[in-house]
Amino acid sequence: MQEKSVKKILLILCVGATSFGYSQLQYSMNTFSDANGNPVVSKKVVLGESSFLYNNNYLDAVVYMPTGKPIIGNKFKLNLQENKLYYIDETGIDMEVVSPVKRVEFGNGDDGAKVVFEKGFPPIGKLTADNFYQVLVAGKASLLLDTKFDVVEYKEYNSALTTRRTDKLITFYGVSPGGIVRISKPEDVIQLLTDKSKQVSGYMLSENSKVKKQADLEKIFRYYNSLK
Repeated sequence: MQEKSVKKILLILCVGATSFGYSQLQYSMNTFSDANGNPVVSKKVVLGESSFLYNNNYLDAVVYMPTGKPIIGNKFKLNLQENKLYYIDETGIDMEVVSPVKRVEFGNGDDGAKVVFEKGFPPIGKLTADNFYQVLVAGKASLLLDTKFDVVEYKEYNSALTTRRTDKLITFYGVSPGGIVRISKPEDVIQLLTDKSKQVSGYMLSENSKVKKQADLEKIFRYYNSLK
C-alpha cells in the first residue's frame, strides 16, 4: 500500500513538471501594454529579408488594436510582404507583435505627415483582410496602395555566379461601401465610384488624369469625397 502511494506521488510530480514545462514553452512570450494598460502579446523573431520592410530602421509609430486602443512609446518596423509588425524590447531583442493590429501610423512622411497602414479591408484576389495597405486617401472612398516584392535569381551571360534581385510590386486599390476594386484602368475608378460616375469621369477628362500615377489618383479620390 505504501509502495503504491509513493508511485502515485511520483506520477503526480512528473505530470506536474511536464505540465509546467509545457506552460513555460507555450506562454514564453513577451508582453507590453496599450495606452490603457491592456497586455499586447509578442514573440521573439529572427528578422528576414530587409527589402520587404517599409523602412529598414525602427521608427516612431502609434499602433492601434482592433478595439481602437493605441500602443504608444515604441519604435516599429512593418514587413509588407508578410504583414508582420516588429519592435525591439527593453533588452534589445527583436520581437513580433502577435496580438491583432488594425492600424499603424508612422510619423515620418513628407512635411511630417503621417504614413498610415491599415488592414481589415475586404479580401480581393490573393489579398486577405490581414493585408496591410498604405492608406493614401481616406474618406467615403479610400485609395489604398499595396506593396509586395518578387525575388528573382538569375545568372549573367557567361557567369557562374547567381545574382539576386528584389523587385517592388506596386498596386492601387479603391474601396467604398460598394466593395473593393483593383485599379489598373479608368473604368475601374468609374466602377467603384458609380454613384458619381458622371462627375468623376468629367473630372478625369478635364484633368487628363492617369490612373497609373499616384498623384492623379489621389486627386480623383479627394474630388469624389468632396462631392455632396
